[in-house]
Amino acid sequence: MGYRRYSLQFKDEACRLAAGVDRTTAGVANELGVPEMTLRSWMKQRKLLPESVRSSQANGSSSESSASGCEDINVVKARLREAERRIRQLEMERDILKKATAFFAKEQS
Repeated sequence: MGYRRYSLQFKDEACRLAAGVDRTTAGVANELGVPEMTLRSWMKQRKLLPESVRSSQANGSSSESSASGCEDINVVKARLREAERRIRQLEMERDILKKATAFFAKEQS
């Protein structure tokens, strides 16, 4: 079995689902076809905890929240890079399809 790459958007959505109150990490991982340890690793990177753990840590220090602000900036930058890469790919695919359409239109004339 080969190494599979997941988009940043997929990882974020999977983490959001797993962090939900009514879902388990194992259940979400199974539904998405992702190894549970992989999903847990993504959640750890994003510092996402289940709702029950988050509510017990609600009285955390302000320095902790400022550190997560830096994390948020890095996540946003990574999302932006992923989006820009995807846009370039889609533009290239669009250009190829335009050329193919013109070619086949000439061929049928």
